[in-house]
Amino acid sequence: MKKTASVVIIGGGIIGASTLYYLSQKGHSDIVLLEKGTLGCGTTAYTAGWVRFQQDSDLGIQMAQISLNEIKRFQQEENIGLKIKGSITTFMADKVDQELENTRLLESLDIPVTMMTREDIKEVAPILNTSDLSMGRYCKEDGVVDANALLLHYVRKGKAFSKNIIVEEGVQVNNIRTDKGKVIAVETSEGIISTPVVINAAGIYADHVGKSAGLDIPLIKKLGHNIYTEPIDSIPDNMPLLEVLDVETLYIGSSGKRADYTIGSFKTDGYDHRPRLDTLLDKYHDILWYRAPALAQSGIVNCTAGVRAHTHDGLPIIGFVNNLEGYFNNCCYGSEGIIYSPIGGILLAELIAEGKTQTLSLEPFLLERFNLDKTIRD
Repeated sequence: MKKTASVVIIGGGIIGASTLYYLSQKGHSDIVLLEKGTLGCGTTAYTAGWVRFQQDSDLGIQMAQISLNEIKRFQQEENIGLKIKGSITTFMADKVDQELENTRLLESLDIPVTMMTREDIKEVAPILNTSDLSMGRYCKEDGVVDANALLLHYVRKGKAFSKNIIVEEGVQVNNIRTDKGKVIAVETSEGIISTPVVINAAGIYADHVGKSAGLDIPLIKKLGHNIYTEPIDSIPDNMPLLEVLDVETLYIGSSGKRADYTIGSFKTDGYDHRPRLDTLLDKYHDILWYRAPALAQSGIVNCTAGVRAHTHDGLPIIGFVNNLEGYFNNCCYGSEGIIYSPIGGILLAELIAEGKTQTLSLEPFLLERFNLDKTIRD
């Protein structure tokens, strides 16, 4: 393992890989990425891979627009499993005003969306009970991507810039060494790497990495599930992705006649990715049977689950911290790590290479928004 590096990235999931790629594009040729397991073995391995323009805020839509355009460019370079299926967001009366505002935001950014009546929705998604839905919004440009293929694309393209860009798997980070308010090294299970720059892209372990540098990363861990069913007759060919805004949001995708769906999550203090399927189905039994009875009664052929690192305001933590020079965060993307991986990598690469961001303001993403941007050691 290398003894020195200009930049050390901690975490080999989709965000760490994206960071490596965009830093290499900016001319950084001396990078070490450290992953304690294998690349993509954490949360990235348990995602459905949805990539959608349809987000719930102006900033989220801008982030998705930049990112999905990048993902489409990657698909032209090599097959990363991107499938444009379109998506429908459905909502009831209490959400109409908010969603009409989101529609105006999408249209102002030239994202093609079409409003749908409940009859329109029922025609293309007969699996849903639409009786109490007010309307829906369709975006033809949304889709799904193979998260592992995207991750490997980032790594391959990033490493191609220089033989000094190294990815180390099976290496545990134990501590970040600092001196006089500056990062000086990373201590690992395989030795010490001297470095002036460290990036915390450790996903659900980001709080531990931050603590090793004397920082409090206020993440919230939640266990989410992806449930895969037997064939269902009421699923038409090429059904769009479905986001059903309800008491708990229900997400339904499909492959042929088979559905894959996600609903709800459980807060957890642990890191166990094992599914809690019976508990999930008991908790959301009434919602599933009311909204999509064919889905609720279908046989289940597989279920995967993954712990995700969320924040209190739903935005990731990206950027510098005020009291520790050379330390940067790129973590806590919740359920949006795949779609936001390009913009996260772009912003951090701009910051490190140029000292500021050009694409979007960094202010909404900084750790200091939680008023916790002080080192424990201080």
